[in-house]
Amino acid sequence: AADLREKKIQAAIDLQMAIAKLAAAKGDYQQRLYEHSIQQQRFQESKQRQQYQLGLLLRQAAEVEDKLDRLAVVRSPVAGKIRRVKVASQSDRTISIEVTIDPDDENTEGN
Repeated sequence: AADLREKKIQAAIDLQMAIAKLAAAKGDYQQRLYEHSIQQQRFQESKQRQQYQLGLLLRQAAEVEDKLDRLAVVRSPVAGKIRRVKVASQSDRTISIEVTIDPDDENTEGN
């Protein structure tokens, strides 16, 4: 009878230890779930920031492209290399420049 009582006590102790380990495992699991949700939230916020910044950059690039499209283009009647560019005058949105060109040998008259 004493042996049976000891086994019963030991079984109760083992059961309480198993219950405690289960409670600890549940707590650890809940903590990991919480940490994972925080990481997911940070990732989503980072992704949203990146998408916002990408949108801004794309808009800025489109604005630059638009401005480049509106720039006046001047073609030289002579093929060659640009040796010097000098700003002659500037007012508001207008710039006057002088360009010095070294003509290519094959395009010069007299060949």
